[in-house]
Amino acid sequence: MTCRAKNNPAIPGCSGSPFSKRCIGGGIGTGIQFGGFGIQEFDMTGKLLDPPDLGEPVPTERLCQLVFKGMKDTEDPQASDPEYAKLIQNCYPIHASSGSRIVGRPGLSQAGIQLGSSGKRRVQGIYQFTKLDGTEYTIAIVGGQFYTYNWGTDTWTEDAPGAATLSETATCYFVTMADTVVVSDGTNTPHTWDGTDDVVLSNAPVIYGQPTVYYAKLFGIKNTERSAIVWSEENDPTTGYEAGGFNNAWTLGQTDQEALYALRGTNEALYYWRARSTGAIRGKVDVDFVNSGTSEGVSQTVGCVSPNGIRIAGDGIYFMDADNKPWVLSVASGRLIQLWENIRETITDWDPAQLGDSLAVHYTPADLALIGSVKDGSTEADEFTVVDMRTNEIAALWSGFTATAMGMVKNATGNPVLMHGSENGYIYVHGLPSGTQWTDALNATDGGTTAIEHIVEGAPLGHDMYVERKFDRWDMSLWMETAATLTLSYTTPRGTPTAQTPAQVTATSYPSEHHVALGLNGQGRWMRPKITHQAGVERFGVERWCLRASLYGDEPSIP
Repeated sequence: MTCRAKNNPAIPGCSGSPFSKRCIGGGIGTGIQFGGFGIQEFDMTGKLLDPPDLGEPVPTERLCQLVFKGMKDTEDPQASDPEYAKLIQNCYPIHASSGSRIVGRPGLSQAGIQLGSSGKRRVQGIYQFTKLDGTEYTIAIVGGQFYTYNWGTDTWTEDAPGAATLSETATCYFVTMADTVVVSDGTNTPHTWDGTDDVVLSNAPVIYGQPTVYYAKLFGIKNTERSAIVWSEENDPTTGYEAGGFNNAWTLGQTDQEALYALRGTNEALYYWRARSTGAIRGKVDVDFVNSGTSEGVSQTVGCVSPNGIRIAGDGIYFMDADNKPWVLSVASGRLIQLWENIRETITDWDPAQLGDSLAVHYTPADLALIGSVKDGSTEADEFTVVDMRTNEIAALWSGFTATAMGMVKNATGNPVLMHGSENGYIYVHGLPSGTQWTDALNATDGGTTAIEHIVEGAPLGHDMYVERKFDRWDMSLWMETAATLTLSYTTPRGTPTAQTPAQVTATSYPSEHHVALGLNGQGRWMRPKITHQAGVERFGVERWCLRASLYGDEPSIP
């Protein structure tokens, strides 16, 4: 081959093309000829230049995934950030703000037997009821039947209903008040349960969505008049509302006539959501509350249509808006904070017609907020946006199970654990980060026992619009609590080669940080590494990684 200077004849005997930087040291308009150990360099006229230094190696550079603060799923290399992964699946950063490692989420196991009866098995609600004397009840409603769970014997016991009636399919909502749990299904009149007996709240209307407590009064949205809220008397859910001489009702229609979807009471305000707006009512609830309470707008564009997809957690209220975008409402400032920009691509896979099935919980063992969405083609929540509540970063996406109901409950030792239920009448307990459950032990009807698929796909490293690199080495720092069987792959603008599954990675002791190096033969304007792990009860953890690369060329043909 020959080196050709622009607008000049070929300079014979020089390999490569200066325009692709394959002539070492050659810039535009120069060429280099290799002959034995000698190097000859020519200018545009073909004049021999002074020889360069001999023996210079091709320079390399380290391109590193610095830390994992969370994930940012952008497909645009220029918008990526080496402090964020493109995808963190079924894992989470244990402390995003400090740059700590990523670890796999715990697995889950079945709690008791199948509940409900034939054709009536949808799990409608899960709740932990704590009485003033410290008595604990783990509650589930399945197919219209009310159950309590015994952690010691792993058994569910049906509580025979008194006067209360429950829907066999509708989502059930719970709130604790006056040493009872209030139960509402949006179809029947709500009732209370004190651990023994149920009492129908005959003075209350049917309530839409989640009832809430504000100023020690039970509040709810009237199911038959969705712009109106009603409330009980103080510490007494049996009286008040619009019965027995009370007129505890307020139609919130001064500026917007649209239906209400949710209410949530906090120490600062009573918040309410319409499909496309959010508001707050402040002030003491007294006999003149309709006139003395102050209603103010929080947003005229962001609302919510998911009555069960809103969760108060710490200083925030986490929810999914009417466009499948997650937000947090800061209770302290009253300000909305968007969370969705870093999962802009993922959102397009969620079915907006199924927003009514969104779920939200505060996963206290890791201080995470989980917001469940329904993927296209599904009918129940099967992908969960994980938000690190300390930073409000998108920490991960969790999947592998489908939930019709979720709730934080207390296990036999009083530790908070996550429970979820399926449409087939099975309820599952999720393990603790410090526990021993590391597979998803689902019932065969719900998919059977499977190893959890952990994925960490990094940011595209080394991105350049013109210059191509050779990638020849990948160094990984892993967090090892057991041996790990990893599948390693990468993507460049040229595509994705066949993934490699090296021999099981082992360390000399556990737990420990462990270094692994992998030789590469990659080429492209950027490279996006990916680690996948799905192997039995093995644990999974990643600290960071770096690629070694060298400049290769900038031909116009580079994809």
